[in-house]
This record gives sequence, structure tokens and C-alpha cells, in this order.
Amino acid sequence: DRNTLLNADKAIVTEMLYSEFLAYYNLNLDSKKINCLYDLLKKCGRLQLYGNIFAEVKKDYFRFYQVDSNCKTDNIEISSLPFEAKLGSYYVYLENITDNSKIVNQNDTVDVIDYNSVSGKLVLRTRKVGDKFTFNKRNVTKSLKKLFTEEDIPIEIRDKIPVLSDDVGVVWVFGFGVTKRCCVGKDTDNIILVRGKNNDR
Repeated sequence: DRNTLLNADKAIVTEMLYSEFLAYYNLNLDSKKINCLYDLLKKCGRLQLYGNIFAEVKKDYFRFYQVDSNCKTDNIEISSLPFEAKLGSYYVYLENITDNSKIVNQNDTVDVIDYNSVSGKLVLRTRKVGDKFTFNKRNVTKSLKKLFTEEDIPIEIRDKIPVLSDDVGVVWVFGFGVTKRCCVGKDTDNIILVRGKNNDR
């Protein structure tokens, strides 16, 4: 029960989280992940711990769970924010904020999405046939296939680049930003901050 954990002493909670995870998966959690788990309890959201093993915290509960290894792990539904996951060599973090003035690491790729423009479920995945992206300032729409070709993205990594999509289509592409329909405007007051990093660079 999440409320029970929140009311307990931090040292007791972190020890319990460590022990429970070890019992479930026979894997150790380092202090950084333990602290991230403890922070997650206070904020709610989802955290990738190992490969296809996640922790999720919602209003009334906390759980560890494992995605079926037979399922595609590059198609992850984002059920709550904050959210973070690793997609191959890429790290992606999403957070709901009230403004876009946060200071972030200059080595990260950071973008902002108008949360109210997102339609249906938000999903983190790689590209699919038919995906299209519209540049905001140029108002030009291109398929991701054509875009990656024109930008000389190496063929071997084109199917590894993170993409956020909703029920309408592409919302965000790592390295290219937010598609026009989801861009933040001057009156936007509900924002998703997207922070991406390629750990191979």
C-alpha cells in the first residue's frame, strides 16, 4: 500500500524495496535506483529498473512488474507521468510541468509538448511505416523515412531512434523535436517536458 510506505521511515522503506526486489527477481538495486524508487513513491509514475522490469506507482498502490519478453519492448504505453525508460542506447524522461523555463543539462535533447494537444494514449516506440513529422516553423510534412534519409541518419540506427506517438500519429522524434500540432503556444499551460539522451555519444 503506497500510503503505508509514505508514512514509514525512509530507511525502513528503502530496505524493504531492496529486499522485495531481490526476492522477486534475484537482482540487486544500487543506491541510485533505490533513491529513485523512493522519490517515485512521492510523485507517482513509472520507472525502468532493468531491461523489461519496471516499478509503477499510482494513487493507491506500488508494484514491480516485468514486461513479457516475447512482447516488443520498444512499444511502451505511458500511463502516468513522470516517466522514464531506456530504449536501446537512448534514455527518455517525461515530466508534466507548468512552464518551460526549467534549467536542464546541455548534453540532453530537451523539448516541450502541449499536453492538451495529445490525443488518447501516449506511447514510446521506434518508427513505423507511415510515420510523418511536420516542422513547426516551416510547416513542411515529411515521412520519417524521407526525413532520416535527407538528414543522413545512418541506416543501422534509424530503427532505434525514440519516437513518441498518440492515437493520431507522431508527437515527438528524438533529435527533431515536436511535430507542429503538439507544439507549445503562448497560452499553453499544460506542458510535457521531454528529455532525451543518446548514451552512445
